[in-house]
Amino acid sequence: MATLILSSHPASSDGSGFNSIHFSLCNEEAPLPREAVEIRTAADASAAFEQYAEKAIATSKGTWVSASLRKGDRAPNGFRKLKLDRFVNV
Repeated sequence: MATLILSSHPASSDGSGFNSIHFSLCNEEAPLPREAVEIRTAADASAAFEQYAEKAIATSKGTWVSASLRKGDRAPNGFRKLKLDRFVNV
């Protein structure tokens, strides 16, 4: 089994165009606490990410949500093809 780390960072948009979204990796408070989920398959990872993204949408704050495997864990088949980052509410 592998551990999927789900995290979020503040994000904002200045509304000026397509590539105008900004996110912060500084010491600002994250919109959601970091979560760790045990996964066996890529489908488990996708489902966990979608649930975390739904929580971020519910906060109504601009957020960049991302997921990665814990260091040293092996990726399940199909994991590398998943898109596990998303901007929400921006």
